[in-house]
Amino acid sequence: MISYGFSFSFPFPIICTENCVRWPTIERRVGGSNVTIYPPFLSGKNCRLTQDIDLARSPAFDRKRIIVAPSQRPVGGFRTIPDCFSEPGRAKEKQVETNSIQISVDCGSENKSEKIAKAIMKSGLRELRRSSAQFWIEHPAIYFEGLLRNQFKIKDGSNLEWAAARSTVYSGTLRMRVLDLDKWKSSWSRARLEYDTDAFDNLLLADHQKAAGFLNEAVVSCALAVERTKYALWEKLLKRNIATKAQERAARNDTQKPERYFGELLPNEVGGVRPTKAQLESIAKIWVARGLIAHGKETKMKQALGEKLESDLLKKWIDDLWDVAGKAYSF
Repeated sequence: MISYGFSFSFPFPIICTENCVRWPTIERRVGGSNVTIYPPFLSGKNCRLTQDIDLARSPAFDRKRIIVAPSQRPVGGFRTIPDCFSEPGRAKEKQVETNSIQISVDCGSENKSEKIAKAIMKSGLRELRRSSAQFWIEHPAIYFEGLLRNQFKIKDGSNLEWAAARSTVYSGTLRMRVLDLDKWKSSWSRARLEYDTDAFDNLLLADHQKAAGFLNEAVVSCALAVERTKYALWEKLLKRNIATKAQERAARNDTQKPERYFGELLPNEVGGVRPTKAQLESIAKIWVARGLIAHGKETKMKQALGEKLESDLLKKWIDDLWDVAGKAYSF
């Protein structure tokens, strides 16, 4: 049997327990071929995306005739990786960052082997992201280092007094979990060549967009999560004969004020799923913000919401939706 191997390296870290390089290989049958997934590892020193600032090559310094001493070029950069938590009740595990995974496919066709490897890798990364809530998986995690890389002070117009590295410190969310062997194995066991997505995919994307500063895009992802959660909840109500087909159809087709389908229109029998008043307000505001963004009226946001769209507000919305979706999907 002929096997083809493929090595993947990513512009983001996958944060694992310290012993990850000793994890066993995983064997899967995918697309009619045997697939082997090897443990994650780190290629290079770290997963940095930006380069050190080399002041000696600066056109601004050249024009000002600023002399840069050898010790000041380049100015070393740095990055911070947030602590991913262990499961509740477990001691915090030592974590390491990885950025590479290798896959081999037992198949006589190189072209088919590559298609299988790429498809199962994409699905596997999605499952790793979902099981760990490391929302940056599959995205360049620039927020761990930032774009501002260097700061300096000029004295008397041409004397470089000092230069220092700059970085961004980003702490992530309390949902993040370090990837251990159990999560690694279960993620790859769920990976499929084809799959449907749900509200949790949208919320993880919203976490990434918020961290990267794309607040309007994060609002749209939150709105998609609202819709998908509404669909999932009312489909469950229909299957349990708690809602009629007409009520489920109305919930699916009505695009106005979705908070009603989590509140006043929700049958009394499902009180344990009903969001809090504050969560219903978040859903209502998300929908208003989505409409303004869709119509290119972002400058009306503060007037419509009564507050400015900022990272802290988005964090509250995302946290509220995680709780609402968790109850709805598990109902």
